[in-house]
Amino acid sequence: MALSWWRALFAKKPAPPSKDRCCICGQPSGAFEASGTVPPGFSTDGVVGLGQRENDLCPSCSADSRERLLFAYVERFVRDRRPASVLHVRWREGQANWLGKLAKDNVTTVTPWREREGPVHGDTSAELLKLPFNDGAFDLIVCADVMQRVSHDRRALIELGRVLAPSGMIVVQVPYTDDGRLTDEDSQIIAPEDRIARFGDKSFVRLYALNDFRARIGMAGLETSLYDAFADDEPRATAQRLHPSDRLILVGRPATGG
Repeated sequence: MALSWWRALFAKKPAPPSKDRCCICGQPSGAFEASGTVPPGFSTDGVVGLGQRENDLCPSCSADSRERLLFAYVERFVRDRRPASVLHVRWREGQANWLGKLAKDNVTTVTPWREREGPVHGDTSAELLKLPFNDGAFDLIVCADVMQRVSHDRRALIELGRVLAPSGMIVVQVPYTDDGRLTDEDSQIIAPEDRIARFGDKSFVRLYALNDFRARIGMAGLETSLYDAFADDEPRATAQRLHPSDRLILVGRPATGG
């Protein structure tokens, strides 16, 4: 089964005892606060990753449940696979600052160039359609909350696959629907208030349907699997106040025979 190796990898070592603390900074989860907002004119019903959540935001490190989910997976991947090179594709400064520490600073951080906003200070500014890296350069690529903002997402997925090492992993996180709706997209919508009403954020050009997004990744020549923290370790996921509907999309190259 495609990408089923991660289950066996994680089964090698039992997870440490679950504690009701933020997995990133150690803040007791009993102190978590509400996170998110309801975008004006936009319904978050059936949308995973947008809207308000109670008991969700760590007041110490400002990580919400989606960032804790990302951290929990990446931490275990780094511990067990020890990637020599990591690419972090991020949209805003401060996003997943913990990654450099986890990967012992073997991290290259890229911010997609945005004509209206410019690059993030200290990052490599790059066009996702033409990354300035060699083929197969990275063992791990972390791409959180970026693809829903990229106009040419199919071409960007091909480019991320190009710089992925043969046995590497791309960890993708996007808001999505999983209730039978189709992906809603229109890169011609420019006005912030129109994007908010249509997609839930002024910088989004689409709202993915989960199965459609996975199909787009497949069209880029890559394979996907979903990471469900509750299926992996329900007590730990509950202690971390993760959200049961959140999934990470794990992306890798197809297995070759032989």
